[in-house]
Amino acid sequence: MVRKRVVLNFPAQLVEQPIIYQLVKKFNLVINILRAQIRENEEGMMLLELDGLPADIKRAIEYLQSQKINIEPLVRDIKIRMSECIHCGSCTGVCRPGALFLDDNFHLVFDRQKCILCGQCVRACPLRIITTTV
Repeated sequence: MVRKRVVLNFPAQLVEQPIIYQLVKKFNLVINILRAQIRENEEGMMLLELDGLPADIKRAIEYLQSQKINIEPLVRDIKIRMSECIHCGSCTGVCRPGALFLDDNFHLVFDRQKCILCGQCVRACPLRIITTTV
């Protein structure tokens, strides 16, 4: 048995489909939903921990990809050196769950509870002050 964490981004038309059920039923996986953001008629995101045999996890990922579900690599934590931040907002544009946003004074705010650990903000930061741990 192995454990793998993945971030799923799926189109709005799949939000009401039993994706997690299929992973359990078809691929014998144990699923732990660590974070999810799902709204009717909008793109959905989930941070999942998959437990199972390596071959079953591989087949499950292939199934997800065949359903047009984007699977992103996962990081363990996001670190932001706020003292060096210029509050440009570049990271907020790629933060789908809204964990990074500019407040009323145009200062960057990081809501760790909303973060799905996708790492998109790391690539968007022009100063490279947002980092990840693996």
